[in-house]
Amino acid sequence: MAVAFTDGNPTDLATTHDGQVWVVGKRQTKCATPNPGSTISDSIISGGHNTTSGADNTISDADNTISDADNTISGAVWHYNGREWRSLPAPDCATELTRVLTTTAGAVWVLGEGSKTGCSARWNGTTWTDESTLTSDTVLAAFGTDGLWLRKGTALVRRSGRSTRKYELGMTPQTVSVLGPNKAWAVGFRRPADKEAEQYTAAENVPHFARWNGRVWDPIPSPELDLPKDARRSWLFLTDQFASAPDDVWAVGRVGSKIPPPACTPMEDETCVQARLLILHWNGTTWSQHLGKPVAWDISGRIAPDGTGGFWLPEADGNKLAHLSHGRLTPVHLPGDFTRLTAIATQPGTTHTWLLGWSGAAPPNWILWSTK
Repeated sequence: MAVAFTDGNPTDLATTHDGQVWVVGKRQTKCATPNPGSTISDSIISGGHNTTSGADNTISDADNTISDADNTISGAVWHYNGREWRSLPAPDCATELTRVLTTTAGAVWVLGEGSKTGCSARWNGTTWTDESTLTSDTVLAAFGTDGLWLRKGTALVRRSGRSTRKYELGMTPQTVSVLGPNKAWAVGFRRPADKEAEQYTAAENVPHFARWNGRVWDPIPSPELDLPKDARRSWLFLTDQFASAPDDVWAVGRVGSKIPPPACTPMEDETCVQARLLILHWNGTTWSQHLGKPVAWDISGRIAPDGTGGFWLPEADGNKLAHLSHGRLTPVHLPGDFTRLTAIATQPGTTHTWLLGWSGAAPPNWILWSTK
């Protein structure tokens, strides 16, 4: 299945256990030249060709009219209930939505920008509940029916309903992966906020992990990384992680360096500052490390489990995926003419995966692909 978005620019997606799909982004609601229609086209990919399955789902966009010469941007939400797509009203606080989070309990959160501050809202089944005043810190993950993990300096704040509690971690958490209300993993670094990446010391390049047991965060031994010897001119970032079990945790990131190869001038050749893909795995006792091929520094860091113990990692450019299965990383080429893949999500408990990206030049054609 492929879904084309013609009434806005989607940026992120998430799925739920029962097969619902949520997509968020932005749309231009007032413009000098209106968008040519506002539809979501549901097409089936067959033999490399797009053939329309049934009538298009037409979305009425009442704001897509010319009232003045100014451009007005608003948040956008699209929803698939397992049978059809429709456009939902975005939270009133949103001028642009950049992230959507779902939980095993069926909760849906959207995050983005407002006219004056950030916007956070939770879906209550019929409309959005604005939670922006309660989420001034960076939201890293959601859990339960109304719970959030938020970053506050070197601590994580657990918010459930109207109660909050702060847990000091001794590191600046970057990502949190949630298995359930009482199971989560966090990863971060101990780095001064005012340092440039190439100034990191060897100790500041070491990632730190912790596991939530329902009461406290227990530290996990850090991996012993095989980084370039000149650590002060190298750096490491972890961009995403997921845990399928206490003895099966994956983390993905990049190792970069300002040390150019021989006869390579970074100012003239951007490949001189390419990074290498880094994959870490925790088996419950020890860490293993895999340094992959050189990758562009802006390679997508979001990963998604494949439903069989491995995961999918989108490449930054083109219609490519990296698939890790049984310890092997294999490139996978997708049908279609993708210019960039921007987000990926797998329906929990299944192998059904969705890919969001765009093709063509400006303005791009936004497409959502499904493996079914």
